[in-house]
Amino acid sequence: MSSSSSIIVSVLFWILVVSGVVESTNIGTFKDKTCSKSADNYRGPNGYPDGHCTPLHVFGNASFSVVDIDRGCAITIYGSDDDPSLPCSSKTKIIAQHTKCYNSSWIYYSIDGCDIPVSIPSISPTSTPISIPSTSTPSPKSTSPPTSNSMPIIIGGIVGGVSAFALALIAVMLMFRRRYQNHSQRPLPPLPSHELSPDGQVTEMMFPGKRMKIELHAHVAAAEMGRNSGYWPPAELPGDMLVNDDKKGMGTVVKIGVAR
Repeated sequence: MSSSSSIIVSVLFWILVVSGVVESTNIGTFKDKTCSKSADNYRGPNGYPDGHCTPLHVFGNASFSVVDIDRGCAITIYGSDDDPSLPCSSKTKIIAQHTKCYNSSWIYYSIDGCDIPVSIPSISPTSTPISIPSTSTPSPKSTSPPTSNSMPIIIGGIVGGVSAFALALIAVMLMFRRRYQNHSQRPLPPLPSHELSPDGQVTEMMFPGKRMKIELHAHVAAAEMGRNSGYWPPAELPGDMLVNDDKKGMGTVVKIGVAR
């Protein structure tokens, strides 16, 4: 088959896949001999013009059955290999019937003789599901070293950010402390002085021991007691009754007598 014809076949196949015309071949496995307890399901692979030799993985009391068949396909099942190094080398092989139950004596199967639209998926769809997990698994491994190498950069960035914040906080504290010290050392303003008027000046008080000398007026005459007021015998006051001028503040010593 030429390359141009293979390209045309591929295009036709993918058109049929998108439109939903292409079906798939499914082989179901079971846990018992009667195909009543479902275990797993195998999908393809399909080959053109001959299928691929694929293990069934059915052991012991397990069994299998052909559930769905692509258009124009025939499923060939094989017994034990005649040559252990060559799969599907057994001379014991038959075409499996649809929905018939088979035991674990059959080791391999292949999907053969499919139509052209179905022959291409035996190569491409089966390879793509297998290749996708294989390519996706190395991707985390390839991306993991950069994450480990980037850890020091991340840690350094965190430490640098914390250090910058601490320095900024210390600078703000020092600035406020300097302002507080300048404000506390500033001299207080002088108290206002008020001068009293001459009327409000303090007047010097006189010493209480000294009394002002009071002089009687000249127009005040001494009163003389009348003759008929009473008789009093003459008497002289003792000397200690004299009043000292300095103590009493009187200029003269007065001698009191009684008229006869």
